[in-house]
Amino acid sequence: MDAVENNEVESRKLRINLTILATIFTIVFSCLAILRHARLNSAVYDLGLFDQIIYNLAHFRFFESSIKGFNYLGDHFSPILILFTPLYWIKEDVRLLLIAQSLIISLSGYYAGMLSYHFTKDRIVSTAFGLAILLNSNVMLITQFDFHPETMSIPLFIYIIYQFALGRTDKVFIASAIALTIKEDVAITVALSGIVFYLMSHKRVYLLLTLIGAVYFFLVIKLFIPCFRPKSFSGDYLYIERYSYLGRNMKEVIISILSNPFYPLFKMFNWTKLKVLLRLLYPTLFLSLLSPKFLIVILPIMYINWIPDYPPQFSLKFQYLNIVVPFIIGSSVYGYIRLRDRLRGDTFVKSNLSIIVSTLILLFSIGNILIFYNTVVRFKYYVRNPYEAAFLKAKRMIPEDASLATINTFGAQLSHRRDIEFALPFNLHMYHYKKMGLKMYSDAEYQLFLTEGDTTSDPNIMRERIKDLLERNNYSVIFNEDEVLLLRKNK
Repeated sequence: MDAVENNEVESRKLRINLTILATIFTIVFSCLAILRHARLNSAVYDLGLFDQIIYNLAHFRFFESSIKGFNYLGDHFSPILILFTPLYWIKEDVRLLLIAQSLIISLSGYYAGMLSYHFTKDRIVSTAFGLAILLNSNVMLITQFDFHPETMSIPLFIYIIYQFALGRTDKVFIASAIALTIKEDVAITVALSGIVFYLMSHKRVYLLLTLIGAVYFFLVIKLFIPCFRPKSFSGDYLYIERYSYLGRNMKEVIISILSNPFYPLFKMFNWTKLKVLLRLLYPTLFLSLLSPKFLIVILPIMYINWIPDYPPQFSLKFQYLNIVVPFIIGSSVYGYIRLRDRLRGDTFVKSNLSIIVSTLILLFSIGNILIFYNTVVRFKYYVRNPYEAAFLKAKRMIPEDASLATINTFGAQLSHRRDIEFALPFNLHMYHYKKMGLKMYSDAEYQLFLTEGDTTSDPNIMRERIKDLLERNNYSVIFNEDEVLLLRKNK
């Protein structure tokens, strides 16, 4: 068998390996995500939010969101959600979103493996790199944290890096154009990618990618998003409170950062964040550091998520760091090639580099599985809640076309309706109500509460609200069992 035939055979075997890995990943993490949802451990923020948006899109209501209280594009510009609409024409079932999310993420393993094989022609180490991205702690955990369009950035950007390596400029631009529709801040990554690709290839055409990303970001922030916001909102960025120690508005924050860029890092430094950084880098043996040009993309994103006074933005459990994962894996492949080429002589390490690296990646991937396991156990993702049976009874009493106000814990189970709102201001987003000039309480036909054990709302506010509904707003109790309380407005 000559070299060409052998390469074709190895490539075919690799594709089979990567397809098997992607299939297993999709099945396992889809089932786990569905189980978490069935156990009432999903939430209005964010599964119910996106479920209702796509449900409304399927009914030709353009990005309507009664949960948000205004058009979703006035919060985040994510037109890519339209692509999920056909799923709800087949069957209006939120589980389809969870399956689709795991399936889309699984493609990142395939493209990471193919990127590696393009350079190494080594099936073993290429399979290892495919495994490394699928068993990345952040990637596994995000499949279990509801649904987010940002997760699509993982396969898209590893695909973009792969197409760049193949020299397919047209596909790089097409995929980057799709990536822009995920969320407004992805434009920053696209712009920075253009700079990196130019530095690595010396092709000026990639600087056009930088220009497109920068212009798109400006247009979205200054023109598109403000068009969909309530007129009552007068700020320049909805989440500026997370950076409030740096300034009262975007301009002040930027000036503070430019005048002393190290102050926010020292101000917000803690060992938890450092551990997250290490957990992103060590599973691929810090090989990404050997390809420093990719840091042009990674460092600004890490910085933006490090400095806010909002811990979830630098946590593996949430979606904020998704976009750095493909660049870490992609740069690790480039780093592996650089390491291989720098090793001199017929040494043991050079002769067995593929086996050594693959073994270590496998061991660290097993470590990531343990991190995943400890996290889901800690947050009781799959544990049956004592109020589950009572909730299902109450759910059957609420007509599908009725307006509903409920809590974060229950909303994801009831979001296939045009009118669903928070019965109580959600702790995490309470400031939105004031900033947007939205009404604090709903007068929906049905009001559903969990009177004990709801960690997302103030219990004192809940008690006062229920009392107010019963005594002054003409509501009656129609169900009360295992702390699940359902009220209906009297006609």
